[in-house]
Amino acid sequence: MASGGRAIHERWAFIFFLAGIGFFVTGTFIQGVLPIMVLGGTSKMKTKDQVVAEGFYKRQFPEIIQLLAMYPNLWKKYYNVPDQYFYTAPPAVQKQIIKGVAQAISDGRWIYMAEGCWQCHSQFVRPVSNEPAYYGHVSVPSEYDNTLFLPHLFGTERKGPDLIREAGKKGVEWHLAHFVNPQYTVPGSIMPRFAKFVDLKDGKPVLTPANPNDAYASLNPEPTKYGLAVIAYLEWLGSWYRPRFFDEWRKEVAEEQQNPQAMQAAMSVSSTSNSSSNASNSNNSSSSSSSNSANGNANKTASPSGASQ
Repeated sequence: MASGGRAIHERWAFIFFLAGIGFFVTGTFIQGVLPIMVLGGTSKMKTKDQVVAEGFYKRQFPEIIQLLAMYPNLWKKYYNVPDQYFYTAPPAVQKQIIKGVAQAISDGRWIYMAEGCWQCHSQFVRPVSNEPAYYGHVSVPSEYDNTLFLPHLFGTERKGPDLIREAGKKGVEWHLAHFVNPQYTVPGSIMPRFAKFVDLKDGKPVLTPANPNDAYASLNPEPTKYGLAVIAYLEWLGSWYRPRFFDEWRKEVAEEQQNPQAMQAAMSVSSTSNSSSNASNSNNSSSSSSSNSANGNANKTASPSGASQ
C-alpha cells in the first residue's frame, strides 16, 4: 500500500511538472512569439537613415543644411560628412551625408536623454488648452513611427517649452548661447548650463553687447561634438511639419536642381547686362563731362571778347 501510494504521488508530481512546463511554453509563445508573428505582417518602422534621406529629398532640412554649411570641418571631423552641397552632390556623396547626419541626430537624441532634458521638455502637442497656438499642429501617431522615436520621449513635465516643433524656431547661435547660459536668451530660466556643448574661445561668453568695439565682438564660438549632435537633433524635431512659407524654399531648390544650367545662364546674362549698363552709364557720364568741359572752354573764350567790347 505504501509503495502504491508513493507511485501515485510521484505520478501526479510528474504530471504537474509537465503541466508547468507546458504553461511556461504556452505563455512564452503568447507573450513573446505571437506578437512578433502578428506584427510581422505590418509595416516596419523606418530606420534613422531612411528618415533622414526622406527629409533631405522632401526639402525638409533648411536648418540642417545651414548647420552643415556653417561647420563643415566639424562635420568632417566627427561624422565624416563631405563638404559638399547635398542637392548638387553625386549619389555616393549624398549617401555619405545622409549617414553622417542620421548618426548625429541619433547621438543628439541619446545625449538629450542622458542629460535628462526629457524631464522638463515634452515632445507631444495635445489638442487641449490652446497648445496648437503655442507649439504648432497637434501631434499625430504617424509622426512617431520611426526608430528615432524609440523610446518615446513624451516627457513627464513641461517646465520648458514643448520641443516636437522646434525645427526652425531658433538659430544655431541662439542654441550656442542658450547652452552656455540659459539666462542669456531666456531671463528667469531654470535650465542648467551646458557649456560643455560649446567650444568657447578663451573661455569668454557668447552673447555680448551690440558694440563692434567690445572685447568679445570678434569671438566665433563653435559647438563641440555633443553640441553639434544636440543642435542637429533639435533642428530635426518637427522638420516634417512646415509652415507654408517653407514651400517656396523647396520650390527654389527643386528648380535649381532640375535645371542648374539655366540658373547659371541667367546669372551670366544678368552680370553681362549689369556690366554693359555700367559701361554705357560710364560712357554717358564721360560724354556729358566732355561736353560740359567744351562748353566751359567756349564760354571762357567768349567772355574776354565781350569784355573788350
